[in-house]
Formats: sequence, structure tokens, C-alpha cells
Amino acid sequence: MGKQRQSWSVEEKLATVLAVLSERQSVAEVARQRGVNEHQVYRWKEQFLTGGCQGLNGVKAQTADQRLEAENGQLKRLLGEKALEIEILKKLGRI
Repeated sequence: MGKQRQSWSVEEKLATVLAVLSERQSVAEVARQRGVNEHQVYRWKEQFLTGGCQGLNGVKAQTADQRLEAENGQLKRLLGEKALEIEILKKLGRI
């Protein structure tokens, strides 16, 4: 049977990446000391440099689609409010 997959906390990943970035130790040394595959350390380092702690936590930045959906929702609410205002003004005879 295969090994069970190791799960690392954000703090452990951060400490590993910072140990590599401090340049006091090589990736190979840090990986050996912490029992992590070298390639994994390189991935964590890349994620950290790209997205900071959020990248290590697995939290992705809001995608363009999500931003557009949020904006679309706001615009729909605004449109609904304006349509209601127009109806009220029509009933009052001001339009």
C-alpha cells in the first residue's frame, strides 16, 4: 500500500519557505530536515512569492468571473431600485 499523504499547516509551510529564503540553508537541507520533498518546497516557495500567505493557505484570489458576478449583482440591484423609483413617480404623475 502507498504512503498516506502528509498535510502541512500554513505555519509549517511558511517556516519552510522562510528558511529557504533566508539563504542560510539550501532547499535540499531544509527539505531533509523537515521531511518534505524538495519539489514541494520549490512549489511552496513559488506560491509564497506569487501569492504570499494566501497562496500557501490554498485561498485563491477572487477570480475575474467572481468580480464580474459581484458587480453584476450590484448593477441589478441598482436597476431594480431605479425601476421602482420610476414606477412611483409615474403613479404620482410626475413623469
